[in-house]
Amino acid sequence: MVNNHAAQNGGGAYVTGGTIRNCIFSGNTSSGAFAEAKTNAGTFLTCLLPGGAPGTGNIDGSPTFINAAARDFGLEPTSLGVNAGTDQGWMTGAVDLGGSPRIQVGQSDIGAYEASGAFTCIFTTGARVGLAPLTVVFTASIAGDDTNNPTYSWDFDGNGSWDSSGTDKQTVTNPYALGAYWPVLRVVNGAAQSACYTGQTPVVASLATIYVTTDGSSTLPYDTWAKAATNVQSAVDAAGDGILVLVSNGTYNLPASVTIDRATTVRSVNGAAVTTLRCASQTYRALKLNHAGAVVRGLTLDNGLAYELVNGITEVRRGGGAYVIAGTLADCTINACLGNFAEGAGLYVGSGLVTNCVVQNCVQHGGGGGGIRGIGGHIAGGEVMDCRFSGNHVGANVSDNNWGGGVHVASGTLRRSVLYGNTLGFGRGAGLSIAGGLAENCVISNNVTQYGGDGGHGGGVYVGGGILRSALVSGNAAYANGGAGGGIYQTGYTLAHNSPCFDTGVNQPWMDLAGKPRRVTRADMGAYELQWFRGSVFVVH
Repeated sequence: MVNNHAAQNGGGAYVTGGTIRNCIFSGNTSSGAFAEAKTNAGTFLTCLLPGGAPGTGNIDGSPTFINAAARDFGLEPTSLGVNAGTDQGWMTGAVDLGGSPRIQVGQSDIGAYEASGAFTCIFTTGARVGLAPLTVVFTASIAGDDTNNPTYSWDFDGNGSWDSSGTDKQTVTNPYALGAYWPVLRVVNGAAQSACYTGQTPVVASLATIYVTTDGSSTLPYDTWAKAATNVQSAVDAAGDGILVLVSNGTYNLPASVTIDRATTVRSVNGAAVTTLRCASQTYRALKLNHAGAVVRGLTLDNGLAYELVNGITEVRRGGGAYVIAGTLADCTINACLGNFAEGAGLYVGSGLVTNCVVQNCVQHGGGGGGIRGIGGHIAGGEVMDCRFSGNHVGANVSDNNWGGGVHVASGTLRRSVLYGNTLGFGRGAGLSIAGGLAENCVISNNVTQYGGDGGHGGGVYVGGGILRSALVSGNAAYANGGAGGGIYQTGYTLAHNSPCFDTGVNQPWMDLAGKPRRVTRADMGAYELQWFRGSVFVVH
């Protein structure tokens, strides 16, 4: 399925049942989220498509056609689809779409055309980027009708001279000094057939610092300001564990999300006020951190969308500015990001640390279904501390199932932070909503739920679970029909603070139904003991 288009979803295929097997999807488009394939039911087996697909044996990647522009959709010998299909009984003695035998070498290929049995080679490496001097291990693989008696030759620096040759050189090791290198492999079999392969990405041995600026020459290994990268992701890709990527002043228009999945630090020279990573279009997030040792410091992350399509099928609506799966985000500003039914239009934290950051002016559109879970931020783990969430607001006020104009805490910890001037329409907790975890030592001020109905609960805070303590809740409002809890709205069957059952029960030595201390002073009536917000201050205007 190549170069098809759908007005909504599934440019290549829209599947409501059955099985798609041994198929290639490439270059398909749609106006919706699922460009290559969309499934509500059914199964993909050993298919090849960008983003992959759920199921067994599916491959995330491009097919490497012989000449797609000339509509030659046969596979190159090194294609990911070669020998990656599922053999079927009908293939014995059968031919492909071009009339060639269906199985030529090993097992069937993915796609309509079987690759030839030509002799080919490829190599893989261990760590290919890192601090100079860098040692890299190479391992060669060969395929074809005749793979007997191979001799391996290696040109480690790509200068045209073979540095190491022999029948015992399938796995080799080479040290690299500072620089960028394009290794080449040549293999000759016993029938004198030869094949060559050049790596798809370079080996980069760098200094401890890699540079990024708006006017650099983009010359690997980006080891001076003159040779600096102009693309942040290019610099990150060239940086190994423990390397600092130093970003100079300027606005960097991102063609795609920046992803950091190793122990690399990305830091601005002069802070977030003068260093901006801006999504060129609001169709992807600005930053994804996915390593416990990854650190990003002193950047503004602007104009992102809380959306990612994983494996070509699964929508992940989290963190338009930053999606922190693991790692540290510090001294950053997240600005003007967008979410649609998302968990955090600006920020999502699954684990790790977010500290001294500002999340502002983010917008969520949402309503029914799963609803919104945090416009400014969503905390599902880790710790967020010393941050400010302000001016975040809802764009469509259509459901009581929207939580957290400033922040929604599902788990993890929010500490020593300010939630100011956030707005929520129908929904729960214009400043803060808590379903689990801990929020403490925070200021929640001047937040507003704008509409009533069954929503508008908790102008400042909506407590549906978790713990709120040592908080200043001031100047918030729950407006219009049905608005309740201008400062705090707390759910459940626990007693209100003015309940006539408070301190009127008979003391007993056992605990209450929720496992909380049964007696604070004198036991209360009912299954649940009133738990005071100890140390909290509530100011009502």
